[in-house]
Amino acid sequence: MLGNKLLLAAAAYVAWTVVTSVFSSKKWDKVREEIELAKENWEDPKKVVLNNFIDTHVKALDWLKTKYVTDENKALFDEKVVEIKALIKELAKEWESLLAELQDKWWDYAEEAKVNLKKTYSDKKAQIEELAGKPDKMEKLKGKLAATYKDLKNKIDKS
Repeated sequence: MLGNKLLLAAAAYVAWTVVTSVFSSKKWDKVREEIELAKENWEDPKKVVLNNFIDTHVKALDWLKTKYVTDENKALFDEKVVEIKALIKELAKEWESLLAELQDKWWDYAEEAKVNLKKTYSDKKAQIEELAGKPDKMEKLKGKLAATYKDLKNKIDKS
């Protein structure tokens, strides 16, 4: 865990160094002079550092825009947006039809769920009777199973 964090911090440092060395318009000595001048004029030196930071990143983003935001990429992006919107509309239609079907037949599903619940209860009860070696443990497990069955049956009946 610590190794991963250390590796991430080192990678971030390298990336920051590359970005500042390539896109910074001012050398560090010039920034230091501006900081000293700001201190002499009773201004906030943090603003000088922040302005230099913003200027560097604006230049980096402008470079990325000119390199990757081409007309071809814009057209490709617009095409993908249209495809995704079509898929979303298709999915919405499928969900609406599924919802309508479920609303029409919800009672059938509730009855089917009750039947499955009762079958599962019987199967698990038989398994418990087979596996439980001691009668008191078997009764405890049967009681828990019966309580769970009743809770689920009540929830189905209420819906």
